[in-house]
Amino acid sequence: MKTSTFLDTLDDPQIVAAIRAAEAHTSGEIRLVVTSRAAQDPVASGWQAFEKLGMQRTRHRNGVLIYLSPSSQTFAILGDIGIHTAAGEQLWQPAAEALRQGLAAGQLSAALIETVTRIGHALQTHFPAETPNPNELADEVVREGSEDESDPA
Repeated sequence: MKTSTFLDTLDDPQIVAAIRAAEAHTSGEIRLVVTSRAAQDPVASGWQAFEKLGMQRTRHRNGVLIYLSPSSQTFAILGDIGIHTAAGEQLWQPAAEALRQGLAAGQLSAALIETVTRIGHALQTHFPAETPNPNELADEVVREGSEDESDPA
C-alpha cells in the first residue's frame, strides 16, 4: 500500500479515543508517530521522535511510543526507562505481535487501536492511574514528513 493511501485510511479520531481510553487507567502516556519517510532502523528513528516529542519528560518516565513507517513496512514500540525498570522488554511482545498481524492483514486502524489497548493494559499493571491523573503528553496522531505534520513542540 502506498504511504499516502495508508495515511488516508487511518481513523485518527478512533485511534485518539483508544489512546485516551488506555491512558484513563494508567499514569503512562502513549504516543503514535506515523512517518511518510522510510525507516530502515525504526528503533533509531523512533528514539529520535521520542526525544523530539519530549516523551522523556513524563513524571514517572513511563511514556510509550509506537513508531510506524508504512513506506519501509517497519515499526517500533519504545518505552522510557521507568517502564523498562518495572517490566522489561517483554512487556511489548503481545502488542508488537498484534500490530504485526493487523498490519499484514491490512487492518490498519484496527491494528493500531488493538496495539494501544494492549499497551494500556500492560501499563495499568505497573503504572495504575493516580489521582489526579494528568495527561502529560498530547494524544493526537503525529504524522512526520507529511504536509499536515503538526509541530509537536
